[in-house]
Amino acid sequence: MKISIITINYNDREGLKNTIESVVNQTYTNIEYVVIDGGSTDGGKAIIEHYKDRFHYWVSEPDQGIYDAMNKGLDHITGDYVLFLNSGDILYESKTIHNFVLYNRTEDLVCGDVIIRENGKEPKKKIMPDTLTFDNTLKFIVTHQAIFHKGYLFKEKRFDRKYALIADWVFYNEALLFENATYFHLDLCIVYYDGNGITSNKKIGRKLKEERIAYINEMLPRYLEPRVGKKIEISVCLPKKSWYQQNKRRIQNKVKNIFGKTDNHE
Repeated sequence: MKISIITINYNDREGLKNTIESVVNQTYTNIEYVVIDGGSTDGGKAIIEHYKDRFHYWVSEPDQGIYDAMNKGLDHITGDYVLFLNSGDILYESKTIHNFVLYNRTEDLVCGDVIIRENGKEPKKKIMPDTLTFDNTLKFIVTHQAIFHKGYLFKEKRFDRKYALIADWVFYNEALLFENATYFHLDLCIVYYDGNGITSNKKIGRKLKEERIAYINEMLPRYLEPRVGKKIEISVCLPKKSWYQQNKRRIQNKVKNIFGKTDNHE
């Protein structure tokens, strides 16, 4: 079984080095490794050139963001399964790919677990769901670094670049809802995931939610109309305040009735 691994990078020299070393030190050898660098100015290209003999393909040039870089990588892979391992993410151990292959799974999306590492925090294990549906993708952020994707899924499709933050999430929902993709959860740690990436930044959390809602408003009618036989109009919107903030006074009054007082720190 051939495993394609795609690493994208931009100005994360040390993270890139750690990621590359975790791949080239795998005991499993039938790996096709592709590295896409966005024209880094921090010495990342020198790291790539140092390991270039271990790559199936590499390039260092400006791109249009994360998903443009991932799409570039997909143009150069031929593996049975594809794993996206961004700079800063590290395969769990030297036998990770070997252990995955031993399972001999055939599903379209085979997902393991991750260890999340964030600055100043203890690493924590994130166990992926045993089933992957639209309902639980809404509640559970799927980490693409832990998913082995059947290569055929990308034969004619790429990540939709109109979504700057959620194109991978959109891809999974499209595959599950419209292409009947199959899924399996492995009880196997795949990666140390760098939890300090762009989508972990709270400042862009609202933008991420807005993109999700835009997709839902576009997708649900497309999915439901053929099933109900009539045109559907859906308009989901992002609340301006959290549920607690919207109901804060009512909650505080109930607490006050029970305990006689409530603390208000505002």
